[in-house]
Amino acid sequence: MTKHRVLLTAVLVVALAAGGAVGAQLNFGGDLKLHLFDMSTGSSTIMGWDSLGNPVPVKYDTTDRWDMGFERAYLYFVVQITDQASVDIEPEFVARSGATPQLGMRIGTQRASNESGLGVAFNAAKLTLAVPWNLQVSGGILRPLFTEDYGDMKAFQETNRYDKTGANYWLQAWHDMGIEVYKPFELKLGEEYVSIPTYLYLLNGAPNYIDIPASDNNSNKMVMLHVAPEFWKIRVMGSYGFGKWDDEGKYNVMRYAAGLSAAFGPVWLRAEYMGGRWDNEMWQQSGEPLVIDTFAAKPFGYYAKLGVNIVPDRLRFILDYDYAEHNFNGFLSIGNPAVKQQYTTVSGTLGWTVFTGSQVMLGVEKAMWKTSDGNTKLDFLRPTLGWRTVF
Repeated sequence: MTKHRVLLTAVLVVALAAGGAVGAQLNFGGDLKLHLFDMSTGSSTIMGWDSLGNPVPVKYDTTDRWDMGFERAYLYFVVQITDQASVDIEPEFVARSGATPQLGMRIGTQRASNESGLGVAFNAAKLTLAVPWNLQVSGGILRPLFTEDYGDMKAFQETNRYDKTGANYWLQAWHDMGIEVYKPFELKLGEEYVSIPTYLYLLNGAPNYIDIPASDNNSNKMVMLHVAPEFWKIRVMGSYGFGKWDDEGKYNVMRYAAGLSAAFGPVWLRAEYMGGRWDNEMWQQSGEPLVIDTFAAKPFGYYAKLGVNIVPDRLRFILDYDYAEHNFNGFLSIGNPAVKQQYTTVSGTLGWTVFTGSQVMLGVEKAMWKTSDGNTKLDFLRPTLGWRTVF
């Protein structure tokens, strides 16, 4: 955690408290999640060498050590300045433990390769105004509603799956600076009205929310639209964004998502499909002479969840299946486009509400991750015990 981020957070807290003291209405809250148990066991297949020095896939059966600690926390400061204006500041504290196994590494060794410690960022820092024509306009650091599982933080709220394979900035994840315009529409169908919440975004296109800059020099601009019409017991979600991904504004980027959710008594389901295209991505071929090649990065993924409220407001179970595929050998970075990475994960989570706002979650996930050439595989079972409290 850098000193300037600590100082910035402290200044914001004091400023918001002072704002409340001079007449504005201040609301404060938080969301804390701990993991009480986290351990992975399974097999890793990575490239090694035989007795003659030839490259061959080598399988290792390994078990990681048990982990317990802080996972993530959000603080919420909302100041209602007037009936039409409010400020929303949400500092985010993230643990960097390296607990999630990584494709291409033996289980357990990924901890040493990851930076441990605490990261500090802003989940949101925005000013919101209610303006004529039933519009709500927000500006600042945003968490756009690209997918509802990630943008609306439902995955964080429902399960221990903080390593969800689709939650990277190629697929679900999207934090950014920009402007959000929200307007609810209503469409009359016969005697019924269909509600259509609509969000329009003008965004900087920042690739990593931890490193969102204080300002931007007109690079990486994107426009994104999200709509979520609701009728009967069904919601349909859709998002589409386009713009430029490079600093010079030359290369196109396009992102899309579509989903469906429904609830029938104690049973609910939600599914979303997402993908994108980044033109002219570059990768460096190994060997001599040095060769830089370009290609279009076209990742895609999807998930499906089935939830059952076994005891209303007390006990629930969620079954989650998700798949992600990158048409290049890399998760966050760009590698050989001749080798794809494919991630299949199935998990189940049993959640018990200890008291209002506090839930213990027992989860088990089975991960089957691999490269398309079969030389790299990761197959592990991961039981987790998490505790989330909203205050």
